[in-house]
Amino acid sequence: MQIFFFQKKTIYTYHQTYNIISAPTKVGGWNDRTNTLIKTMSFKTKQVNSSFENVYFRNPGEATVTNPDVLKRIGEDNLVKFQLGGTAENVTLLSNLELTNKRTGNNIGSISVAGKTNLPNREKRTQVTTMITAGDASKIGLETSIRNYTGAFDQDNNILYENIARVSSIRKQHHISEIDVLEQSGMRYVYGLPVYSIRQKDFTFTVKNNPDTNNLVTFLASEPTLNSDHLKTFAKMHGY
Repeated sequence: MQIFFFQKKTIYTYHQTYNIISAPTKVGGWNDRTNTLIKTMSFKTKQVNSSFENVYFRNPGEATVTNPDVLKRIGEDNLVKFQLGGTAENVTLLSNLELTNKRTGNNIGSISVAGKTNLPNREKRTQVTTMITAGDASKIGLETSIRNYTGAFDQDNNILYENIARVSSIRKQHHISEIDVLEQSGMRYVYGLPVYSIRQKDFTFTVKNNPDTNNLVTFLASEPTLNSDHLKTFAKMHGY
């Protein structure tokens, strides 16, 4: 007589799927064909022997007469924003202003700004604003060089400063280096310290917390660094 013994085995199969999501970020001007506004609002150069003004400065609180036709072009006193079109996958920027009633908050339609960006006449003003390039300011400016104040004082209690050339590899000759404002009373304001932004840094990192009611997110001190736990988890998942 033979006796056979059978052993029951259970086999478990595990399946795991990893998905990598790439979300690149691009910083810069909206310069492709989906931006129709860029041509409508393009900057126009000066015109010789013409009353056309490509630049017009107006100080806050300056008493001038507003042209009602120009005001109507931009929606008068309604809230406005540039209208977006296209689809969710291919958004376009239209040459239209979307109007919102400032009292009710309701949308009241849109108006086109195509062909309406030129002012018909020179605007009346009570002040004269003059721009001087770096090349000219280095010769005829109120200060032919830029004063960099150190914060220290001399023995006569005068603040010390260093002279910086108005024209350099960054400060080009054609850049605006001084702005003069002449008022009705004859008083002249001179703004002669050009400020440049020559470096920009953008940071993107993952956080654990959710936004609060003000759409602000608190994050740990380690999260925007290479020691973030999110990076360590990602490395383990992908075998780095």
